[in-house]
Amino acid sequence: MKRFIAALAIITVMIPVLSSCKKGKKNKGDNAPKITWEANSKFSTVEISNDMDAVIVVAAPEGIDVLQIEATVPITMVGIINQYIEISANKATSSHATAILDLLDDNTVGTKFRSQGIASNGGSALKGKNQVTLNLGKFIQLLTADQEIENTTFKFKINLTDEEGKSTTKTATFHWTPGPMITVPSDPVNINTASPVCKIEVKADGKIADLDITPSGDSAIINLVKSRTSNGEATIHLCSDAKAESGLSLPAISKIKNQTKVTIDLGGMLSLFGAVATASESKLTIVATDANGKTYNTTITLVKE
Repeated sequence: MKRFIAALAIITVMIPVLSSCKKGKKNKGDNAPKITWEANSKFSTVEISNDMDAVIVVAAPEGIDVLQIEATVPITMVGIINQYIEISANKATSSHATAILDLLDDNTVGTKFRSQGIASNGGSALKGKNQVTLNLGKFIQLLTADQEIENTTFKFKINLTDEEGKSTTKTATFHWTPGPMITVPSDPVNINTASPVCKIEVKADGKIADLDITPSGDSAIINLVKSRTSNGEATIHLCSDAKAESGLSLPAISKIKNQTKVTIDLGGMLSLFGAVATASESKLTIVATDANGKTYNTTITLVKE
C-alpha cells in the first residue's frame, strides 16, 4: 500500500512537469524562423512591373545560421547572375539555370546584395542576426536591365535555418510578359487620296488595355479629332471612346480591348484627315498599353502631296 501511495505521489508530481514541457515546446515554436511577404502573403505568382512590391522579410528569433536563395532564371541570364557568386559549385550553367545565392558563406553574394540594396545585411555579419530584408524586385531589375526578355518565369526559393536547427522555406515566383508592340507602314503615308492605305498591327501578350492615337502638326486635323471625341480631347482612345469609334471610322472597341493581337485599318480615319488637312506634313503618335501597365509608342508621318 505504501508503495502504491509513493508511486501515486511521483505521478502527481510529474504531471505538471510534463505539462510544463509541452508548454515549453509550444513557446519554442513561437520562435520558429519565418519568411514573410507583406504585399503577397500567399506567395502567389507576381507579374513583373516597375512598381511591384517584392520586399520579403526573413526572421529567425533564435539567430540566422543558413540563408540561401535558389534562383532559377532564363538561360540568357546565367552569366549575369553568376557575377554575384564566388563559390563555383553554386553557379548556374547553360544546362542548369539555377544558381545558389548563399548570403552568409559567399562573401561576393553578401557584399553585392548589401551594396546594391538587395539585402539589408549579408556575409559573415549576418550570422546570428534575427532579421534581414530582401528586395527581390530590385534584384530582378538589375538582372533584366537592358535585356530582351521573352515570356518567362523567375523563381527564388528562399531556404532559412536558425541556430537551433529549425528551418523553413518559401518560393517567390515572378512572371515576365513582354510589353506591347506596334507595327506601322513605312513612312510617310499620303492622305491626299480618297482611300489612304494605312494598317497597323498591335501585339500584346498581356492584352491590350489602352490604345491611343494623338495627331500633331496640323490644327485642322486636331480640331476635327476634338469635335469627334467624347471629351473634346485631341487624343483618340480606341479602347473606350464610342463616339470616336463611329465619328472617325474606327473599329469597334470590342475588337481591340483585351485582345492580344489586332490589325487596325486607319484608312477611313485618314481619309477624313486628308479632306481637312492644311499642312503638308503632320504626325500621328500611337501608344499601346497592356493590362500589366507596359507601354509602347511609335509615330507615323502623314503627308498631303
